[in-house]
Amino acid sequence: MLDAQLLLANVLQINPLDRLRRSVRVVAAGAALVLASGCAGDRPVRESTACVSGPVDQGQVYLIRGLADVFSLGMDTLAKKLQQQCVDAETWRLGTVDAKRDLIESRYLANERRGPIVLLGHSFGADMAMRIAGALDERGIPVDLVVTFDPTEDGPVTDNVRKLINLHSGGDGIWKIVRAPQDFTGELVNVDVSRRVDLVDQSLNHFNLEKSPKLHDEVIAEILEIIRRNATTTTDQTRPEPSIDAG
Repeated sequence: MLDAQLLLANVLQINPLDRLRRSVRVVAAGAALVLASGCAGDRPVRESTACVSGPVDQGQVYLIRGLADVFSLGMDTLAKKLQQQCVDAETWRLGTVDAKRDLIESRYLANERRGPIVLLGHSFGADMAMRIAGALDERGIPVDLVVTFDPTEDGPVTDNVRKLINLHSGGDGIWKIVRAPQDFTGELVNVDVSRRVDLVDQSLNHFNLEKSPKLHDEVIAEILEIIRRNATTTTDQTRPEPSIDAG
């Protein structure tokens, strides 16, 4: 629908970016009504996929879809690939920040899942991933990795995030380069995929960026490396307590 509107805008010589912004607002309003009615909910959507490698100290890995739960199906594919590596990844609808923060926090405090916390999202889901990380920062809970695919906001980037990788489609659209405050102590990497020669043949844009098999492979490798490194450093150690009492 949005691609068709961009085409029509070109024909009518109307600024396509303005038209896209209007379309996003209209669809967002409709999605908000769905969320308000409770149809979308906060219950995670989990895939059942056979594990083909040995178990790992997997931690908590969450992938968040974007608008209307239909434009970010690459998140589901990526979750299945992670599950094939024995990572218990969960795919979420947008929902609310508080509900997601509370679930992650409860698992963290109960030590239900050892290992790092990893948040990934596409479009509005990418915005949500950064906001969840910020909400966890208020509870003193570290986030080992955030991966954003074409967020519509440039933050927030909070100091509890150890590494944030932003994969964006470039250009002057509403998809943002993420910016961290000057005192940010973690690692921030912005990757303009439109400038990568190895991805030119995929013609990546906002609506297919999160579906790229090559980007999936790179993200999976990053997550597995963090999980393995965490497992090594936490051997014979207990996980640190949050700096703020959540009780």
